[in-house]
Amino acid sequence: MAGGRSSRMGRCKALLTHTDGTTFLHQAIEQVRPLSEVVACAIAQDQQDVAQIIPADVTTLRDQCDQRGPAEGLLRALEFAASHACVGAFVIPVDVPALGTSELQLVQQSFECFPNDVSCAVSDNSPDRLEPLIAIYPTGLLPSIAALAKSDNRSLYRFIKKHSHHRVPLPPHTLKNVNHPDDWNEPSPHDSKS
Repeated sequence: MAGGRSSRMGRCKALLTHTDGTTFLHQAIEQVRPLSEVVACAIAQDQQDVAQIIPADVTTLRDQCDQRGPAEGLLRALEFAASHACVGAFVIPVDVPALGTSELQLVQQSFECFPNDVSCAVSDNSPDRLEPLIAIYPTGLLPSIAALAKSDNRSLYRFIKKHSHHRVPLPPHTLKNVNHPDDWNEPSPHDSKS
């Protein structure tokens, strides 16, 4: 999920430099690759700069309607998953640089046990706070997410609370997202490994 406006950051978060020297976008993609044969990146209609750096083997999903927030990106992801006969869409945001494959595997294991329910990350020190963009949504929810994306109240948090779901506790530092320049000091070019 890389379609956010990044208004508080002041620049596109997908293009930020990760500590490994790649972009946030590429880092997120690499964390997901071991979990699925099919990977896609959901972006806004006008994000040409992000579209240009999406790897060739990753499908680009563009919002069809502007200003619908994450619900629109999730809708595109569920449509894509359903078209590939997947049982669910695993979504992660591009702006959580410490989230790794090992944490994502825990969410995946939960979904494998409960494939008809949303499996959603929570911080292990605040389990009531759902992370709706670190979750697996069953493709059976596609009609409900389509209705949500078209509605005036598009909160994924409230959507999950109303539907059957399972909470997957993860370490708090892995869920910290980067919203503001003070949240992330980009490594200088000579800091990255060559």
